[in-house]
Amino acid sequence: MYKILDRINTGQCPILLLLLLLWTSRIHAQEASQGNTTIFNGAEMTLFGDYHFATGGAGLQPGIVATIRTAPYGVLKFAHANLLVTGADHANHIDGYVSNLDHGKFTYPVGDNGKYAPFAATAANTVGAYFLANPTVAVTSIVSGGNYVALPAGAPFSTANLATGMTAVSTKEYWDVDGAAPSAITLTWDATSDIAALTGNDLQNLSIAGWNPSTSKWEFIGSSVDGTSLLGGTSSVTSGSITTIADIIPDTYSAYSFASGVSSLPNLATTVDIDNQNFTLGQSRDLVVYIFETKGVGTSGPVMLRVARQSGWDFTVPGITLSGTDQSGISGNVAVGGGTPHENGNW
Repeated sequence: MYKILDRINTGQCPILLLLLLLWTSRIHAQEASQGNTTIFNGAEMTLFGDYHFATGGAGLQPGIVATIRTAPYGVLKFAHANLLVTGADHANHIDGYVSNLDHGKFTYPVGDNGKYAPFAATAANTVGAYFLANPTVAVTSIVSGGNYVALPAGAPFSTANLATGMTAVSTKEYWDVDGAAPSAITLTWDATSDIAALTGNDLQNLSIAGWNPSTSKWEFIGSSVDGTSLLGGTSSVTSGSITTIADIIPDTYSAYSFASGVSSLPNLATTVDIDNQNFTLGQSRDLVVYIFETKGVGTSGPVMLRVARQSGWDFTVPGITLSGTDQSGISGNVAVGGGTPHENGNW
């Protein structure tokens, strides 16, 4: 059945709740919206079931759930990372801020100015929004009419202020992603992002960039293009996604976008994962780790390699034994070549 929830005043904070289509199933309720909904400053609403963007709505903003973007911004929250969100596209999405309260990879169905541009994060309580605007200007439109001031806090973010090795940052779009817990972050692009022009048709030149408020520069964030895109299909210059190699604290950066260039610090991904299934009790093996130039960048400094040693295992670097009885070169549960008492020691 349809259940209509009207405008509610909580203190000084008006909340316009969703027109929801609710029905029961064996698993849990599902929720749907045809848009025409706004969550005002400081207000929030939490969804506990799978969510579907229903098409066919009328009114000022059919298909769009808007949240006010100025602080304290309105937020649409999802209670669980495993909730399914369906029907999101350029005409049906959240124009504003979305949060996930649960830990686990969640795709945030955000967009702006008629463009759907989801991102993904893994840490609980990560919140974010998409801006279809040049970061140097950082001004986007209000769904009901007019424009916001430059957003988010700290904007604008000049695309002329670049880290060493960075040749350009996208002038098409950026995301505001906030959170205090370490999280992987995935950004997506489509043909309008013009990644082909940004990278010279070479995805090896693509990286996630973050605006560091401490340096007032766009900086490289270790990242890798996803073989299978968050949007579906194989990543290409016209459609795809890219994900941070390691978890980062979203609050470190004021904004996120795409960059081209070659970082002075090569991004090394794990190439071999050894677990108990590879060995029998008492068996030992010799392994060689090869580190090649990444993106054609050499290094004049020492190469650093960190190896996680599982409990009960012995690990030997030529001249150094790392075991349960010989703790030299071990920091916590991490073995470091060179015997230095800290992670990422020099070989």
